[in-house]
Amino acid sequence: MGCTLHASSLLQQHQQQEAGVATNTIHGKCRILAMDILPKRESTEETVTSRDANRLREEGAELKHVDKCNAMDRLEFEARRRSFQGGSSGLDVYRTHVNLTDSCEGFWSMFPRKMWTSEGSPLLLALVALLAITTPAFSAPAEVTQDEEPEECKQDENCFLPDCLCGSVHHPGDIPLEQVPQFVVLSFDDAITKDNYDFYLRFKNIKNPNKCRITMTFFVSHLYTNYSMVNELHRLGHEIALHSVTHKSDVQNYWRPANESVWQREMDDVRDIIVENAKIPRNDLKGWRAPFLEVGGNEMFTALSEAGLTYDSSWPTLEYTNWHGANPKGALWPYTLDYPSIQDCQLGRCPSKKFKGQWVMPMVDLNDNTGEACAMLDTCRSLDDELLTNPDAVFYFLKRNFNINYLNNKAPYGLYVHHSWFYEGTLNNSDARMEGYTRFLEWLSVMDDVYVVSLDRVLEWVRNPVPLSEINTIDAFRCQVFDPETTCPDVDENTFTQTNNLPYGLREVIMATCTRPKPEFYPWLYNPYGTEDIVPDS
Repeated sequence: MGCTLHASSLLQQHQQQEAGVATNTIHGKCRILAMDILPKRESTEETVTSRDANRLREEGAELKHVDKCNAMDRLEFEARRRSFQGGSSGLDVYRTHVNLTDSCEGFWSMFPRKMWTSEGSPLLLALVALLAITTPAFSAPAEVTQDEEPEECKQDENCFLPDCLCGSVHHPGDIPLEQVPQFVVLSFDDAITKDNYDFYLRFKNIKNPNKCRITMTFFVSHLYTNYSMVNELHRLGHEIALHSVTHKSDVQNYWRPANESVWQREMDDVRDIIVENAKIPRNDLKGWRAPFLEVGGNEMFTALSEAGLTYDSSWPTLEYTNWHGANPKGALWPYTLDYPSIQDCQLGRCPSKKFKGQWVMPMVDLNDNTGEACAMLDTCRSLDDELLTNPDAVFYFLKRNFNINYLNNKAPYGLYVHHSWFYEGTLNNSDARMEGYTRFLEWLSVMDDVYVVSLDRVLEWVRNPVPLSEINTIDAFRCQVFDPETTCPDVDENTFTQTNNLPYGLREVIMATCTRPKPEFYPWLYNPYGTEDIVPDS
């Protein structure tokens, strides 16, 4: 297919002080080039210096790079544009919109360079007119606008479920609040190992009102993870999500300045590693959480979209809670980035662009026992260490924060944590956190409108909101009488040493996997299958 010409000549009076500006916007693999062609004017083309360019930018000139489909570079074009300015007010300005859909370079090479200068403009206009008249495939004239979409999201006007939801403190769907389920989300970050696996299994007999087992979300990082245990947690109905390959601790120099390529490599490779070693279907891996909640701006969300992931759960909010300030705004529900986000930005770099269909599962801040905000339980503080030593204090802390949501707008209540928070209590000869946490889940289990479910299940309800009485009509909320058979019957424990290219100067790592044979090298970033002799960065 060659380049298709969409010809539209807009006659405008040359009463503007500025002539047209070449603009260049991405459209698939090609560009849309909007070029103002002016009649010949006897003037010497002047050179545009960097100082001129800066001044022109301040004046609103768009000095964008014009790709190979255009014969002139950005400054040369601006020089020509400026040389055309002036003349009588009766001069006509012709604007031609050229849509290049494929072999643009070959298309433009058919025409001499002078066609794009002032002396060639009559020839260009004649060509456009001829093509517009004689070629049926060309579209009718249409005016190109900068951005026809409104910036404000209006639900059911320009944003429609199941794929678009405006940021709001109101639940989706036309459902009375008393018929909205209160979702509680339990998530755990980092590696799944023999040290924490039994703790996760201790909750498998707690049921939701529909008699299905409660489910949790595990944001899995690679190093030290036991993939046979990941497989088993997934078999029991829990969600497995992504949390990076490296989980590097250098936020300042690695995560904060990370570009799109870095983010996408961390997402793609950890997903490949999980699929390969835990035998989990790729389509079941839908979510992402950035290490240290270091939100990565437009670059991270572009990578999310490119990776085909459904949602991000890295973004805390304090402004949108049911407790902060004299007049709380209310807790934020999940939403999409089809329109600019209303959410406050606490950590990292939050996105400024729009990302169609990309979901945000906001981490609504808790109110700790000192009155401060905390996005994860690990950072919640208390007086006199009661959240470390007193199980009653832990229970009432969790219950108090639950009621802040439950008695208000019933936005999902998230308890996000690392297993190390519980382990810290064990190191201090205290099971207070484990006991208080377990008591809280048991207390919830007798409530007929509370569902403890993974983030992907919350999202399924948000996309298709139904009353409590109909919740079992959603496939994600149904459960089988018997758990499915394991897909990891033969576990292989592989030992990797420094000769297998271990990262961080480690001497030995044991990786339990559902896959044989053992890869020659330790799976890592840029080498998810362990087939390449790549020495990892330290």
